[in-house]
Amino acid sequence: MPSTLSTLLLPVFLLLTMCSRAAVEGDFRPFVQEAVQRGERRIVIAPGIYRLAPRSGGELWALSGLKDVEIIADGVTLVGTRLMRAISLHRCSGVTLQGLTVDYDPLPFTQGEVIAGAENESHIDVKIHAGYPRKPYARIDVIDAKTRFRKKGMPFLWGTKAEMIGDDVVRIHREGIAKAARPGDLASLSTGQETGAPHAISIEACEKITLRGVTVHSAPGMGILEADGEGGSSFTGCKIVPGPKPPGATEDRLLSTSWDAFQSKTIRKGPLVEKCTITHAGDDSWSVQSSDFVVLKNQGGTVVLASRDEFTDGVQDGDRIRTGVNGPEYRITSRKVTSRAEALLAEDVLEKLGAAKDWSPWKVGPKCIAVTLDRDSGLKPGECVYSPDRMGNGFIFRDNRIHSPGRVL
Repeated sequence: MPSTLSTLLLPVFLLLTMCSRAAVEGDFRPFVQEAVQRGERRIVIAPGIYRLAPRSGGELWALSGLKDVEIIADGVTLVGTRLMRAISLHRCSGVTLQGLTVDYDPLPFTQGEVIAGAENESHIDVKIHAGYPRKPYARIDVIDAKTRFRKKGMPFLWGTKAEMIGDDVVRIHREGIAKAARPGDLASLSTGQETGAPHAISIEACEKITLRGVTVHSAPGMGILEADGEGGSSFTGCKIVPGPKPPGATEDRLLSTSWDAFQSKTIRKGPLVEKCTITHAGDDSWSVQSSDFVVLKNQGGTVVLASRDEFTDGVQDGDRIRTGVNGPEYRITSRKVTSRAEALLAEDVLEKLGAAKDWSPWKVGPKCIAVTLDRDSGLKPGECVYSPDRMGNGFIFRDNRIHSPGRVL
């Protein structure tokens, strides 16, 4: 039995704990920022549900330039009140984030039951489940009502348009859609971001990041995106899974992330992904990706490149580039980001860029990277190159549970 002293002190301890928690529960971001400024290496956030709106910038919580800092967020749920990036780690090294859960309210998706289809198969009507947003989101995934999983043989339905035709009915337009989705099927309808980047957790130009026991319940884009930088990060015991029913709902969520659950791209060393769970993602479950670059100019020892991925930081000093696996290899000795105008591209190149259609060879981002190489290359405008140093080589993916319609790439 407890002693008399401990019995007397217990209520006091609980009161102090509750007061400490209440003091930071409104917004933990200033608390973390002040701890970082004091030079603390281990920061513990009080458990609780924190509804956060953006203070500035394109994310809800920005962590930039941190080195060798451990943030413990066991029992902490960050609920984003705007459909935008929840967490940004930018140019960080050796940072650990443990235990945090990310969700959104309002949700970045809605869901319901297909109740009708047009005779000409050009549209379907979806009655929204109680408790879910009454919004005409158009990115649709048709789901088998029995398995509550993507309908067998279901194609990706790109190019859909949506409109509300009643208080709780969405009409989805696309040629042939009623052939794929029949009355009685379920459907999730998702969207992208309101502003800024859409991914729940974005890790940019970082190295040796550790996410341990982190959970993502929903995202207007991807769940976790790791891009650029040295990489070498680890993700252990993380979950990208649907969250709890929203208030007033009787149906479980059909979706976790709107896009990919987890993607690593254009990093030097691939991550360790271990003992993680990914279910019901809107697109690929996990992938490691690179980027290729189109040569726009080669003159006077300078080669101008542009990436098909307009968001990547691109190749860096010291990176190698190749035209193919067995092609000649060159090493970048210097780089400079520039615009098309500053690059003084030839008129015929500008014409090809201007006329390029989506997914065509000349469809690249507006940013140019002017590089010098360790030797003459002979590369010509229109040729494609890639960097074997930006492919996430060395990744380990093991002991994970995947139950999601998207692929592992």
